[in-house]
Amino acid sequence: MKLLMFVTLLNCLTTVSAQAQSIVDALQLVQQGIRYSDSLVYRFDGNPYTGALDAINIQEAADQVGHAVEYCTAIANASPILNDQDSGAVAVAILSLRPDVETLLKRIASKKWNFDQVVIGLFSVSKQVQQALTDQKALTIALGTAVASKLSGAYRQAAPLLLEEFSASFDSAIAAFVPQVP
Repeated sequence: MKLLMFVTLLNCLTTVSAQAQSIVDALQLVQQGIRYSDSLVYRFDGNPYTGALDAINIQEAADQVGHAVEYCTAIANASPILNDQDSGAVAVAILSLRPDVETLLKRIASKKWNFDQVVIGLFSVSKQVQQALTDQKALTIALGTAVASKLSGAYRQAAPLLLEEFSASFDSAIAAFVPQVP
């Protein structure tokens, strides 16, 4: 009986609002897309026979992540300002995204040579990867700004620093695809 009361009390203390839960769920959807994209990039080897199809699949997965980020941004924009408990739940969800985003971006940058080997039409797909990264960065900044505006207290104050870290990670990956002038 005491255990049941403890679990019930703990559940009451950790319950977040429906709005915060909607943001957390949308962030988890983004995270699933990032992990799927990472699995595709991990297996990408730039094979001249299958590379074009693999690159198209990676682009489709990136587009799905973009749609999930836009969806999450819309939910965050429609939310009222969150209390500290709800802000904490959303912050935990965002922090759990960080290692997945960083891993994916580092993996993409490390596969630049592989992307250079795949040609669709007359050009390698590296330019498309650079553009996709630039687009995803803009979507990520929009999401971060929307979520940060709904956080309260210390969470709101810490958000710009985390957003700068995400931005720097994207900048590093994008830089790997900028053509080098001899």
